[in-house]
Amino acid sequence: MLALPRYFDCGVLLRRDRPAAPVPLAPQSDVRFADVSPDAHWVAMGSFNTQAAPITIWDGRTDERIVDLPIHTGAVPRFSPSGRYLATMGLRLRLWKTGTWQEGPRISGAVGAFAPDDMLAVGDNYGVVRLVDPDSGREYARLETAEQTHMHRSASRPTAPQLVLRGRESFAMHIWDLRAVRAELKSMGLDWDRPEYVPAARRPARHRGKNSRPAGAPGRGSAPDWRSDPAGAEGA
Repeated sequence: MLALPRYFDCGVLLRRDRPAAPVPLAPQSDVRFADVSPDAHWVAMGSFNTQAAPITIWDGRTDERIVDLPIHTGAVPRFSPSGRYLATMGLRLRLWKTGTWQEGPRISGAVGAFAPDDMLAVGDNYGVVRLVDPDSGREYARLETAEQTHMHRSASRPTAPQLVLRGRESFAMHIWDLRAVRAELKSMGLDWDRPEYVPAARRPARHRGKNSRPAGAPGRGSAPDWRSDPAGAEGA
Protein backbone atom coordinates (compact mmCIF):
# COMPACT_ATOMS: atom_id res chain seq x y z
CA MET A 1 0.00 0.00 0.00
CA LEU A 2 1.22 3.47 -0.90
CA ALA A 3 0.14 6.78 0.62
CA LEU A 4 0.52 9.83 -1.59
CA PRO A 5 0.22 13.48 -0.55
CA ARG A 6 -1.52 15.84 -2.92
CA TYR A 7 -0.48 19.43 -2.37
CA PHE A 8 -3.42 21.72 -1.46
CA ASP A 9 -5.71 18.69 -1.32
CA CYS A 10 -6.25 15.50 0.69
CA GLY A 11 -3.97 12.47 0.50
CA VAL A 12 -4.78 9.27 -1.34
CA LEU A 13 -4.13 5.56 -0.84
CA LEU A 14 -3.05 3.22 -3.61
CA ARG A 15 -3.49 -0.49 -2.96
CA ARG A 16 -1.66 -3.26 -4.76
CA ASP A 17 -4.84 -5.11 -5.65
CA ARG A 18 -6.57 -1.94 -6.88
CA PRO A 19 -3.88 0.31 -8.38
CA ALA A 20 -6.33 2.08 -10.69
CA ALA A 21 -8.72 3.00 -7.85
CA PRO A 22 -7.03 5.52 -5.53
CA VAL A 23 -8.86 6.11 -2.24
CA PRO A 24 -9.04 9.76 -1.11
CA LEU A 25 -8.58 10.25 2.63
CA ALA A 26 -10.81 13.22 3.25
CA PRO A 27 -11.50 15.64 4.69
CA GLN A 28 -7.94 16.92 5.13
CA SER A 29 -6.35 19.77 3.21
CA ASP A 30 -2.87 20.71 2.00
CA VAL A 31 -1.40 17.24 2.63
CA ARG A 32 2.32 17.29 1.86
CA PHE A 33 3.70 14.43 3.96
CA ALA A 34 2.58 10.82 4.31
CA ASP A 35 3.74 7.53 5.76
CA VAL A 36 2.32 4.01 6.18
CA SER A 37 3.05 1.67 9.08
CA PRO A 38 4.96 -1.51 8.11
CA ASP A 39 1.86 -3.69 8.59
CA ALA A 40 -0.26 -1.24 6.53
CA HIS A 41 -2.61 -0.79 9.48
CA TRP A 42 -2.02 2.92 10.02
CA VAL A 43 -1.62 5.83 7.64
CA ALA A 44 -0.32 9.21 8.82
CA MET A 45 -0.99 12.28 6.69
CA GLY A 46 0.71 15.59 7.44
CA SER A 47 -0.71 18.95 6.38
CA PHE A 48 1.47 22.01 5.97
CA ASN A 49 -0.53 25.22 5.99
CA THR A 50 -3.56 24.45 8.10
CA GLN A 51 -4.72 25.06 11.66
CA ALA A 52 -7.30 22.27 11.70
CA ALA A 53 -5.38 18.96 11.75
CA PRO A 54 -1.64 19.02 11.04
CA ILE A 55 -1.31 15.23 11.46
CA THR A 56 -4.26 12.92 10.88
CA ILE A 57 -4.17 9.18 11.48
CA TRP A 58 -6.25 6.94 9.23
CA ASP A 59 -7.00 3.22 9.38
CA GLY A 60 -5.35 1.71 6.31
CA ARG A 61 -7.79 -1.21 6.29
CA THR A 62 -11.10 0.62 6.62
CA ASP A 63 -10.09 4.15 5.44
CA GLU A 64 -11.59 5.46 8.69
CA ARG A 65 -10.29 8.64 10.29
CA ILE A 66 -8.91 7.67 13.71
CA VAL A 67 -7.43 10.72 15.42
CA ASP A 68 -5.94 14.16 14.85
CA LEU A 69 -2.66 14.68 16.68
CA PRO A 70 -2.34 18.07 18.46
CA ILE A 71 0.97 19.26 17.02
CA HIS A 72 2.36 22.21 15.08
CA THR A 73 1.79 22.62 11.37
CA GLY A 74 4.26 21.32 8.82
CA ALA A 75 5.14 18.16 10.73
CA VAL A 76 6.56 15.12 8.92
CA PRO A 77 5.28 11.71 10.16
CA ARG A 78 7.48 8.60 10.23
CA PHE A 79 6.61 5.17 11.61
CA SER A 80 9.20 2.99 13.31
CA PRO A 81 10.23 -0.31 11.63
CA SER A 82 8.12 -2.32 14.10
CA GLY A 83 5.15 0.00 13.73
CA ARG A 84 4.99 0.58 17.51
CA TYR A 85 5.88 4.27 17.32
CA LEU A 86 5.18 7.31 15.19
CA ALA A 87 7.61 10.22 15.15
CA THR A 88 6.41 13.65 14.07
CA MET A 89 9.07 16.15 13.08
CA GLY A 90 8.57 19.85 12.56
CA LEU A 91 9.32 22.61 15.02
CA ARG A 92 10.27 19.84 17.42
CA LEU A 93 10.40 16.05 17.56
CA ARG A 94 7.56 14.20 19.27
CA LEU A 95 6.85 10.49 19.74
CA TRP A 96 3.49 8.73 19.78
CA LYS A 97 2.54 5.13 20.58
CA THR A 98 0.48 3.64 17.79
CA GLY A 99 -2.94 2.28 18.69
CA THR A 100 -3.41 4.40 21.81
CA TRP A 101 -1.85 7.51 20.21
CA GLN A 102 -0.59 8.63 23.57
CA GLU A 103 2.45 10.85 23.51
CA GLY A 104 5.73 9.20 24.52
CA PRO A 105 8.68 10.68 26.39
CA ARG A 106 9.73 14.23 25.58
CA ILE A 107 12.94 14.24 23.58
CA SER A 108 14.81 17.40 22.67
CA GLY A 109 15.56 17.96 19.01
CA ALA A 110 13.71 18.63 15.79
CA VAL A 111 14.52 15.76 13.43
CA GLY A 112 15.18 12.06 13.90
CA ALA A 113 15.26 8.68 12.24
CA PHE A 114 14.52 5.19 13.47
CA ALA A 115 17.19 2.50 13.44
CA PRO A 116 16.04 -1.00 12.40
CA ASP A 117 15.52 -1.98 16.06
CA ASP A 118 13.27 1.07 16.71
CA MET A 119 15.99 2.98 18.52
CA LEU A 120 15.60 6.67 17.72
CA ALA A 121 18.52 8.62 16.28
CA VAL A 122 18.07 12.34 16.96
CA GLY A 123 20.07 14.70 14.78
CA ASP A 124 21.46 17.68 16.64
CA ASN A 125 23.54 20.55 15.35
CA TYR A 126 27.19 20.27 14.40
CA GLY A 127 27.27 16.64 13.35
CA VAL A 128 26.08 15.01 16.58
CA VAL A 129 23.54 12.17 16.63
CA ARG A 130 22.00 10.93 19.89
CA LEU A 131 20.75 7.33 20.17
CA VAL A 132 17.63 7.36 22.34
CA ASP A 133 15.31 4.69 23.76
CA PRO A 134 11.80 5.51 22.46
CA ASP A 135 10.15 3.99 25.55
CA SER A 136 11.97 5.96 28.22
CA GLY A 137 13.78 8.77 26.42
CA ARG A 138 17.06 7.49 27.86
CA GLU A 139 20.13 8.39 25.84
CA TYR A 140 22.38 5.43 25.02
CA ALA A 141 25.22 6.98 23.06
CA ARG A 142 26.30 9.87 20.87
CA LEU A 143 27.70 9.55 17.39
CA GLU A 144 29.76 12.28 15.77
CA THR A 145 30.90 13.14 12.28
CA ALA A 146 34.02 14.94 11.13
CA GLU A 147 31.89 17.69 9.55
CA GLN A 148 29.88 20.21 11.52
CA THR A 149 26.59 19.70 9.74
CA HIS A 150 22.92 19.45 10.55
CA MET A 151 21.86 15.81 10.41
CA HIS A 152 18.63 15.04 8.60
CA ARG A 153 16.64 11.86 8.24
CA SER A 154 17.38 9.81 5.17
CA ALA A 155 16.80 6.09 5.46
CA SER A 156 17.67 2.95 7.40
CA ARG A 157 18.28 -0.44 5.90
CA PRO A 158 15.66 -2.76 7.45
CA THR A 159 17.80 -5.86 6.87
CA ALA A 160 20.92 -4.63 8.68
CA PRO A 161 21.58 -2.62 11.86
CA GLN A 162 22.77 0.46 10.01
CA LEU A 163 21.86 4.08 10.47
CA VAL A 164 21.89 6.38 7.46
CA LEU A 165 21.53 10.15 7.83
CA ARG A 166 22.02 13.04 5.45
CA GLY A 167 24.22 16.02 6.24
CA ARG A 168 22.57 19.24 5.11
CA GLU A 169 25.77 21.27 4.80
CA SER A 170 28.17 18.40 4.11
CA PHE A 171 26.10 17.13 1.13
CA ALA A 172 27.03 13.61 2.24
CA MET A 173 25.36 10.46 3.47
CA HIS A 174 26.63 9.50 6.92
CA ILE A 175 26.42 5.76 7.65
CA TRP A 176 27.03 3.99 10.95
CA ASP A 177 27.25 0.25 11.47
CA LEU A 178 25.36 -0.04 14.75
CA ARG A 179 26.51 -3.62 15.22
CA ALA A 180 30.14 -2.45 15.20
CA VAL A 181 29.36 0.55 17.42
CA ARG A 182 27.68 -1.67 19.96
CA ALA A 183 30.49 -4.24 19.91
CA GLU A 184 33.02 -1.53 20.72
CA LEU A 185 30.89 -0.18 23.57
CA LYS A 186 30.38 -3.71 24.89
CA SER A 187 34.15 -4.22 25.08
CA MET A 188 34.28 -1.19 27.39
CA GLY A 189 31.34 -2.32 29.52
CA LEU A 190 29.06 0.37 28.09
CA ASP A 191 26.60 -1.74 26.08
CA TRP A 192 23.00 -0.54 26.09
CA ASP A 193 20.15 -2.58 27.53
CA ARG A 194 18.43 -3.80 24.36
CA PRO A 195 18.22 -7.17 22.57
CA GLU A 196 21.34 -8.25 20.73
CA TYR A 197 21.58 -7.64 17.02
CA VAL A 198 21.33 -10.71 14.86
CA PRO A 199 24.84 -11.78 13.74
CA ALA A 200 25.73 -10.84 10.21
CA ALA A 201 24.79 -13.62 7.82
CA ARG A 202 27.48 -15.00 5.57
CA ARG A 203 26.92 -14.27 1.93
CA PRO A 204 26.06 -17.52 0.12
CA ALA A 205 28.38 -18.73 -2.60
CA ARG A 206 27.36 -17.68 -6.05
CA HIS A 207 25.81 -20.40 -8.14
CA ARG A 208 27.70 -21.25 -11.28
CA GLY A 209 25.51 -21.67 -14.29
CA LYS A 210 26.18 -24.15 -17.04
CA ASN A 211 27.88 -21.47 -19.11
CA SER A 212 30.13 -20.21 -16.29
CA ARG A 213 33.79 -21.18 -16.08
CA PRO A 214 36.46 -21.06 -13.41
CA ALA A 215 38.76 -18.08 -13.27
CA GLY A 216 41.61 -18.44 -15.74
CA ALA A 217 39.77 -20.95 -17.93
CA PRO A 218 39.66 -20.10 -21.63
CA GLY A 219 36.44 -18.58 -22.87
CA ARG A 220 34.25 -19.88 -25.66
CA GLY A 221 36.09 -19.75 -28.99
CA SER A 222 39.45 -18.88 -27.40
CA ALA A 223 42.60 -20.88 -28.03
CA PRO A 224 44.28 -22.68 -25.09
CA ASP A 225 47.53 -21.26 -23.78
CA TRP A 226 50.04 -24.08 -24.50
CA ARG A 227 52.84 -22.20 -22.77
CA SER A 228 51.33 -23.00 -19.36
CA ASP A 229 50.49 -26.64 -20.23
CA PRO A 230 53.47 -28.71 -21.35
CA ALA A 231 51.32 -31.83 -21.71
CA GLY A 232 48.98 -29.99 -23.99
CA ALA A 233 51.92 -28.72 -26.03
CA GLU A 234 53.23 -32.23 -26.58
CA GLY A 235 49.86 -33.47 -27.72
CA ALA A 236 49.31 -30.60 -30.13
